[in-house]
Amino acid sequence: AFATLAGLLPEGERAQVGPPFTGGAAGLLSYELADRIEPLSLARRSGWPDIVAGLYDSVLAFDGERRVVWAVGRGDDSATSERR
Repeated sequence: AFATLAGLLPEGERAQVGPPFTGGAAGLLSYELADRIEPLSLARRSGWPDIVAGLYDSVLAFDGERRVVWAVGRGDDSATSERR
C-alpha cells in the first residue's frame, strides 16, 4: 500500500514560500495497520480501512497567527499550476 501511494505522488521541489503542505497525499493510517506489518493480534473492525488518503493538486491554506491566506496549485507545468 505504501509503494502504491508513493507512486501516485507528484515529483518536483516544494515551493520556497507558502504553507508547509502545498499538495500531494493527505490522509490517515489506522492503529490496526501495524498488525499488517507485524503480527500483533489486534482486534479489527469489519469494513474499517487501514489507510484513507486523498491526492490534492490544489490547497487553500490559512495562517491564523500571521493572518495570511495562500491558494496553491500544483501541476506538470506553470500553466497547469496556475489553473489549479
